[in-house]
Amino acid sequence: MRLSLVFGTVSSGVLVMLGLYGTACSSDEGNRGAAPVFEAGPGDGDSAVVDPGDGGVDAPDASVKPSLVNVSNHNIDVAGDARFYVLSVPKSYDASRSYPLIVALHGDGQDADGFRKFLDLDALSGNDAITAYTDRVVDLGTAFDQNGDQKLVAAVIAEVKSQFNVNARKVWGFGYSKGGFMLNELSCRKPGMFTAFAAHAAGAPSATADQCPGILGLPVMMTEGDRDLGIGASFAAQYWAGVNGCGMNLSASSPAECQKYDGCPSGKAVVYCLAPGVSHYPIWNQATNVTWAFFTSL
Repeated sequence: MRLSLVFGTVSSGVLVMLGLYGTACSSDEGNRGAAPVFEAGPGDGDSAVVDPGDGGVDAPDASVKPSLVNVSNHNIDVAGDARFYVLSVPKSYDASRSYPLIVALHGDGQDADGFRKFLDLDALSGNDAITAYTDRVVDLGTAFDQNGDQKLVAAVIAEVKSQFNVNARKVWGFGYSKGGFMLNELSCRKPGMFTAFAAHAAGAPSATADQCPGILGLPVMMTEGDRDLGIGASFAAQYWAGVNGCGMNLSASSPAECQKYDGCPSGKAVVYCLAPGVSHYPIWNQATNVTWAFFTSL
């Protein structure tokens, strides 16, 4: 992967990475290992891996579970600009039930539809969440009022809420790389937009907490690979632990790659995961699992 890094400093003088720009030019074996094993979520079956075999035509695999979601493409106007997102809604959607809304933000070089397939999050969330995949949300630095990408996230949340029964206490962000940086920025600039987020291979907001007007504590998961330590996820976890009023000690959590900050107030957990043998791209093969487990624990 060919990358360019943009750095900044916070008031403590710590160097943090503000952006990561690039496209994938090759795979990284350190991230692959065994194929991801997705534990069944409520009402869902296991994710299937299809073996291409020798090119022959085989009988349908009875173990492949049918999709539990309807996927649709949506155009949306954002300050006069035509923008786009992909929406997954449970086929069993019941308007009398409120659902969590997950907003998934992709990394550089990806798009909304590709990211949906890349994550396979729908296989876990199944009947139990609505997921919106925003497209081309990459502008980290422009102020929100002039930032069409960040406004797209807000507009998508508002539109989905207007059309479906969304649990306002469960608007969750899932971000990878640039998308993970974006979740950190938005939780600084627009506190309350998300009620929890998980950011993978990403770092902290560019501003210190005292430069984020009205910043709110919220549950946060930050993950990174041990071949990608310069990305700043560890510092980001410390950042949010400080905002939330947690202690600075970490205790073992589940899975073994993850640790949880001690002393966090109820409902403001901060979790940091360090994945062995994982570089920046592709995403850690357990990222979807640990994110869904984190969200459903809230």
